[in-house]
Amino acid sequence: MFKNKNKSLRPTTSKVKSAIFSLIGPEGVKNQKILDLYAGTGNLGIECLNRGAKFSVFVEKNIKTFKMLKKRLEEKKYQNSSKVFCLDAIRAVKKIEGPFDIIFADPPYDYQNISEVLSLAEKNNLFHDQSLIFYEHSKNQEPIKNIGKLSNIKSKNYGDTSITLFKLEEV
Repeated sequence: MFKNKNKSLRPTTSKVKSAIFSLIGPEGVKNQKILDLYAGTGNLGIECLNRGAKFSVFVEKNIKTFKMLKKRLEEKKYQNSSKVFCLDAIRAVKKIEGPFDIIFADPPYDYQNISEVLSLAEKNNLFHDQSLIFYEHSKNQEPIKNIGKLSNIKSKNYGDTSITLFKLEEV
């Protein structure tokens, strides 16, 4: 069991995690390629691996949290089905190779650059026309309608948290 000693981390609650996996649908994450931006404890990417995802890429810029996440993946024997980058999200989306089937973006609630990150992810082909992009943010933040060719297809509040689901616009 992971103990959160870092008070700046805000792991995804079980209620929000349940809602996300319900939105993913009956096909689930089996054999999917996952990108967990702002990974923190890695809860979402690890849950995907537990549910049969092919590969999870984690991005965490805090060195202590990065090391803890790597250790956690080793303990779960996920070294061969995961990769962890110690980078900020903007640098990461320029470096990582996609595409990914599911992307989780759970930045700190006061983070202001999510549009830039997702625009760069689009420019660098980190998702395809069937990809799901989940953006976790404060319920007090107005949901973003569109980012580049990404459309907000659903936004829902869960306690203090809101989840916005994006997909590429259908042409």
